[in-house]
Amino acid sequence: FIQGARKQFGIHIEDKDTLKYIGDHTVFLPLTNEMIAILLSQQGFFSSLEPIRGARAALKRLEKYFEIYIVSAPYPNNPTSYHEKYVWLKTYFHGLEDKLIGTSSKEAIGGDVLIDDHMAFCKKWKSVQHGLVASLTYPWTDDSIVDINCPTWHTLATSLISEFTILRKKAI
Repeated sequence: FIQGARKQFGIHIEDKDTLKYIGDHTVFLPLTNEMIAILLSQQGFFSSLEPIRGARAALKRLEKYFEIYIVSAPYPNNPTSYHEKYVWLKTYFHGLEDKLIGTSSKEAIGGDVLIDDHMAFCKKWKSVQHGLVASLTYPWTDDSIVDINCPTWHTLATSLISEFTILRKKAI
């Protein structure tokens, strides 16, 4: 968003001052909802994003313990969003692109863990599934919904591996 805002609208945004969570929406200040909608609907937006620092190494670690699927909601005003997410996964997380499931009904997808930063998806998933919900720490992360809340991908992966190692030992 920050790079897109600079390019599209000539707005300089400082990383530390960008996020606010209002209700169920993340707001990137000083962008308006209309500006955000424009950015999200542009062809190339999703494929141009950089991975969050540490995500690639963390997912490689998690793949040793879990079967990973990527469940991502297509953006309704961007008909290329699903394809762009596929290309993005192929570029940065090669091998996981074939495990991409595009749906806004994430609660329909079972599993032991959902890693997501969208609290509405997390809440819905948790109400239907019986697994853990994990998220990176953001201003909008709701600890009453999220079971594992970590500041980095490294600590998130470590926490998940530890949690499931303990659960497996208890089951034996």
